[in-house]
Order: sequence, then C-alpha cells, then structure tokens
Amino acid sequence: MKCIRLSALAASLILVLFAVSAWGYPVSVGDTIKIYHGNGTTNGGEWIVKNADGSTYLFTTFCVEIDEYLLLGKPFIVSNISNQAERGGANTDAGDPLSNETKWLFWHYTQGDLDVLVAGYTYGTNSGANALQRAIWLLEEEIATTSDVLAKKLVAAAKDNSTGFAEDVAVINLTYPNGCYAQDLLVAGEPYIPPQEQVPEPSSILLAGMGILGAAWWTRRRKA
Repeated sequence: MKCIRLSALAASLILVLFAVSAWGYPVSVGDTIKIYHGNGTTNGGEWIVKNADGSTYLFTTFCVEIDEYLLLGKPFIVSNISNQAERGGANTDAGDPLSNETKWLFWHYTQGDLDVLVAGYTYGTNSGANALQRAIWLLEEEIATTSDVLAKKLVAAAKDNSTGFAEDVAVINLTYPNGCYAQDLLVAGEPYIPPQEQVPEPSSILLAGMGILGAAWWTRRRKA
C-alpha cells in the first residue's frame, strides 16, 4: 500500500509540473476595443485591435463579413465570442458558422508560418493582406470570385489541409456602443498564464515533492 501511495503522489506531482495552461482570447465579452487599419487596400483587413483608450496593441485580424463596417479609432463593444458571425454577412442574416478553412488560414497567419505553407504569401505587405482578406471572404461565401491569384492559392491550401482542424479560432461579434451590429472579426486563442503570485514556481513544487517522497521513504525504512 505504501508503494501505491508513493506512486500516486509522484504521479500527482508530475501532473502539476507539466499541466498545460488553459487557452483564452486577448479580449473578453463586454470589453471595449478600438480598431485601426494595418496593411491592405481592400475594404477589409488587416485590422489592428487595441484596448479601450487605444494605448495597447492586442492583436491583428481580418473581417468575416463584407457588408458590415467599422469606424476607425471609435469604440466597439465585444458582444460575444463564438463560432459564427451573428448577422451572417452577405449570404445570410441567420448566423453563419465559421468554416474550418478560414480557421486554418487565420491560425497559421497568427502563428507566423503562413508564408511557409503558401508560396507567394508575404507578411507585412498590402498584397498579402489583400489576398488573405479575399480568401476569407471567398471561404465564407461573402464573395463568389476574385481575380487575385494569391487569394486563390490561399483558398486551395486551406481546402487541402483543413480537414479535422481543431485549433482555437473564433469570431468576435461587435456592436456599436448604442447596441447596433458592427463588423465581425477573427480571433485566435492564446495560452493563458495565471499571475505568478497565485501559482508556486515549478522548482518549489519539485523541491516540496522531493521532500515528501524522501520523508515517506525514510519512514518506511525505519519501520522495515
């Protein structure tokens, strides 16, 4: 029984030491944010998302819908974060689920490897931002076609590689402060690291665990 108890204790310590942090989003429902334009010359992204007073960068994103709009530098409220655009955009007003293909594209955009996966895509350029925005609109059926060759390559790559894709990409549904619907934006999950003072350092946990195991072993030897 003592061996079983020691094994259980060791297993518990390992789980604590190697537990994976929960994933969250850089914004929460009810937050006020401001939007600024980044690269791109379409009516869409890239969009730079900042906090309520515009002083802190949060993330870069793209539009989901083509027929909803944004006022640059003005406040928007995060109405909800879900797997669908609330108003649905050009193809429906009943709510439009986000496709796996769009999730795949945006996830790899946020991970910084989209240029490796799709030849011709370049970060930090108008052509790259335009192509990705058009690809998202194509995949979400907001537009039917485009002459943008790079956008077509992005769509093809997403369709070829997104089956079973399960990374955390969602839709931020925005409203104006008066409650009217605004644009919907993409967001990717990110690791949430709890405040340091609330979680013991791994080294402290390890030392404490070693001490407990050592004491249990010594007690067992004395009784033997």
